Amino acid sequence: MTIDPIYVLSKRDLASFYGDFYARSARAKINDKKLSRDLVPLLPYAEFWGQGDDVLRSEMINDAPPLVRQNLAMAVRQHLKPLESWLTASSPTRPSKEYFAFTNLIMAFHDPRIAGTY
Repeated sequence: MTIDPIYVLSKRDLASFYGDFYARSARAKINDKKLSRDLVPLLPYAEFWGQGDDVLRSEMINDAPPLVRQNLAMAVRQHLKPLESWLTASSPTRPSKEYFAFTNLIMAFHDPRIAGTY
């Protein structure tokens, strides 16, 4: 099955598209009830890329196949405005794991190795 990297992928399709690389992530558990409806399509990406450790996330970005990087960039870019709006509007004093995962996702998106793919 060939998946085009320009699409936002479901969790199952993301695992298939990422292949063996999918095992690299501890995958955060995120409660979709705590998200804006606009962000639900990004849930598999936040679970995968929501790695809080900057060094580990950087290593994952470095090791990601080019099409995985491109897919990450395209998926986030398609939802960037609602994502940034949700993060700035929900800037809590005690951030939830959802807030951290999506913050880390946007940090991965802004990494030059990802940013250079879109």
